[in-house]
Amino acid sequence: MSKKRAVLIILLSMFALLSFASSALSWTGKRAEIPYITLKGDWWAGISIRNNTDTGRWLRTVAYDASGTVVASKNCHYVPAYGNLTDIIENFFDDALPDRVAVYVETMAASTNDFTVTMFMGRTQGNNQGFAFQTYSTADFESDAIYLKCGLIPPGPVPVL
Repeated sequence: MSKKRAVLIILLSMFALLSFASSALSWTGKRAEIPYITLKGDWWAGISIRNNTDTGRWLRTVAYDASGTVVASKNCHYVPAYGNLTDIIENFFDDALPDRVAVYVETMAASTNDFTVTMFMGRTQGNNQGFAFQTYSTADFESDAIYLKCGLIPPGPVPVL
């Protein structure tokens, strides 16, 4: 076999392997997008994540500022089967949030099961007090991220690609 042919076979083999590896790492998950949350002044906000399946699931949250820059993210929010995870928005992140953010709640591995997220926002001090909520459904999103497994507490299946 000629040297050129051997090099060509090696290059084609590497290309095929890289093509296979990159497609194997790509996966489709579920994501709920909350386009606007304000934490300015005496406004407060929270979210409630509802798992509508018979299996507990691990989710992650990502916060973006008005320019689209990621300002905070946190992996490993566990929601039990048919359960809820509800808290004020700041407790879904380790980093401080700016006054206004968009928040994504998404699966950490391939998933075809939907979940819902309800965002609630209120103002309980001063004039013009009030409370409102909005529920967001999930949509498919493509990812090639690989997440390390979450803690095993509570025990249950851990998403590993």
